[in-house]
Amino acid sequence: MFSRTLTFDIVQGAQDYPIVALLGSRQSGKTLLAQQIFSNYAYVSLEDIELRTAATQNPRTFIKANKTNAGIIIDDFHHVPELLSYLQAEVPTHKGEYVLCGPQNTYTRELVMKLFEGNVSLHNLFPLSLRELTQNFSLPHDVDTVLYKGLHPEGYTSDKDAHAIYRQYLSTYIDKDVQLFGQVDNVTTFHTFLKACAVKVGQVLNITTLANEADISDHTARRWIALLEDHHMIFLVKPYPEDFGRRLIKSPKLYFYDPGVARCLLGIPEEQLSSHSMRGALFETLIMSELIKWTTNLYFWKDKTRQVDCIIKEGDTIIPLGIQNASTFDTDRKHWHKLSQTDHPGYTILTESGPHTSEQVSWQYLQPLCNAISIARQH
Repeated sequence: MFSRTLTFDIVQGAQDYPIVALLGSRQSGKTLLAQQIFSNYAYVSLEDIELRTAATQNPRTFIKANKTNAGIIIDDFHHVPELLSYLQAEVPTHKGEYVLCGPQNTYTRELVMKLFEGNVSLHNLFPLSLRELTQNFSLPHDVDTVLYKGLHPEGYTSDKDAHAIYRQYLSTYIDKDVQLFGQVDNVTTFHTFLKACAVKVGQVLNITTLANEADISDHTARRWIALLEDHHMIFLVKPYPEDFGRRLIKSPKLYFYDPGVARCLLGIPEEQLSSHSMRGALFETLIMSELIKWTTNLYFWKDKTRQVDCIIKEGDTIIPLGIQNASTFDTDRKHWHKLSQTDHPGYTILTESGPHTSEQVSWQYLQPLCNAISIARQH
């Protein structure tokens, strides 16, 4: 059993709605979580071509033959929209009778919301958080181990090597999800583009540079960035909206939801991580991927000489963070305070373990920052 923070919300949703939809990227743990919560439900995966054919030809017979009295978990439901149309017309016998698991993208979200509006509890499952690893007594002592193993549950519940896990994940993602939803003609070029994104992780997005790396047009690069965002492979953090009368960077910064994916694309062996030139960028990605699970109000600030890696804006509270450039954060923070006319001291997030202060926290213990965000929301 690997407990997830989303469990309570899913259980509550199953008590309130006849249908529960759990969406997430491949290997985020959605199937395992659904089977843990609804252990007495039947389970079917429409990845199986025979089951997919049966569900398409006669949805009613398929459901009747496979569902228990408790309910049924239907994995990869997006393969058979006809089955969802049948469920839309079906009168449920009780709350939480149907549990749908599928990929996290615009197509599946809109499919579910369009057919089951008002009758579905929709949940998005992201890769593991540091908090979840801590709660499951699985958080490594060394940050390099996390950067190598990544945030997929399988890396912490099996003996399989993390690099093999992510190579399989990327192969499946490109061969199945990208081809099915992405309208990508050349998967080899797309893989090259993904690698180029990994090289630029934690940096300001430059579409032309990425396009040149993959030998594609700027238009295609923009479309593929949008595709990766939609699939929750990457996310973009915008610059702080106020320029304070200075010439600032206007483009967003690029991050992966899981630093393990970026590390795999970069091909960095575990023994080289501690001294690798990309370690700082991967660490920043780890922290930003944690923060995006807490709040979407994330920004960065950068001018020609100074920068603040992350700015959290909750209401009137503005919290600056030093992550990759922690060594220069004190000077950058003073510059930021003077320009923005704000005074929150913010936090330096350290790669080391050990004790923290009021303004310095270890990557292993971000609770003070979480508390600061919660307090800001209350004002």
